[in-house]
Amino acid sequence: ISYAVGISAIWDLYAHMMSPAVSKVPYFLNVGNHEYDAPSAAYADKGRERSFYNGSDSGGECGVPTHRQFLAPLAPDVDAPWYSLEMGPAHVVAMSTEHDFRRGSAQYAWLEADLNAVDKTVTPWIIFGGHRPGYIDSDWSSSRHNGGGDIEVMALWIEHVEPLLLAAGVQLVFWGHNHQVQRLCA
Repeated sequence: ISYAVGISAIWDLYAHMMSPAVSKVPYFLNVGNHEYDAPSAAYADKGRERSFYNGSDSGGECGVPTHRQFLAPLAPDVDAPWYSLEMGPAHVVAMSTEHDFRRGSAQYAWLEADLNAVDKTVTPWIIFGGHRPGYIDSDWSSSRHNGGGDIEVMALWIEHVEPLLLAAGVQLVFWGHNHQVQRLCA
C-alpha cells in the first residue's frame, strides 16, 4: 500500500498523499506482500499466523501498521485480514493472497460461507478482490520468489478459489501486485 517497509514516516507521507481521495470516497484494502509477508521466523515466537510466502517485502511490518491504520473495523484480526461488506447493491469481498487460501484453510472456509450467504435479491452484484492475481501472464516463478511466484499463486487460486467465485456468480474481480495492466473478459 505505502511501500513503507518499516519506516513510519513513509506511512505518514502516504496518508497525506491519499487524504484528498480517501476523505471523499470509500477506501477498502487488501493486504499484499509489501504489507504482510516476512520470513517465517518473524512470526514463530510471536504466536502469529505466518505469511503464506517466505518473503521479506514488508520490511518486518508483518501487517501490523496496515491493520492498525486501515483494516481493523472490517477485519478484526491482523492474522485474518479478509472481510466482506454490503455497499448498496453490491457484496464486496476482500481475500488475502498472503494467507493460506487453499481448501481446508480458515480463509477458504470463511470465503465459502460468505459467498454462500449472499442474497442476490438484495445484493445482486458480487465484487471480489485480492492482491496477487488469479490470472496473469508472467514468468515470475517460485524458484526465484520464495514460493510466491505469480504462476504458482495463479495455479493455486484457480484450483482452490476460482470454483467458489464461479458458483457464486461473481461479476467483477480486481487484482494488484503486478505493476502493469492486464484486462481479461469472458
